[in-house]
Amino acid sequence: MATRLIVQSVCSGTCKFSYNTADTAANIQNISNTNITTGDVVLTGVNFLGSDSLTSVSLTSSDGQKIYSIPTNTSNATSLTFNINNTIISDRYKVKVRNNYGESNPIDLVVNWVIGTVSWSQGGSIAGNLVKVGQGTGSGYPTSIDGSNF
Repeated sequence: MATRLIVQSVCSGTCKFSYNTADTAANIQNISNTNITTGDVVLTGVNFLGSDSLTSVSLTSSDGQKIYSIPTNTSNATSLTFNINNTIISDRYKVKVRNNYGESNPIDLVVNWVIGTVSWSQGGSIAGNLVKVGQGTGSGYPTSIDGSNF
């Protein structure tokens, strides 16, 4: 069996192609927090910066339906920081570092649901009373649905 790689690229002038090899591949060795609601996550490893020094983080959900590309807050060849905010939907994710050579090995991260405040709006827990789910700090709850404000 023979295999042939065909690269369909057009280049004019001076061209430079980058390929991911064992020497250039980003490799995640540690994650600061494997279970988070919101906040900073620190990854440590090797080869995080590619030749163009641009690096991002990808999060892919367990079902593959949610994919986020997150810019890094700080990064160097062996460490980077990115932020999980309340726009990231709770799920189990595979985290990878992306640079111009390709992607790193995946590492697991669980993003938890951001819970706001829950309180009784009228008298205790008597049947028929209303339960209020409030806009807690960073809760991410909408303030209205279909034009009805909460």
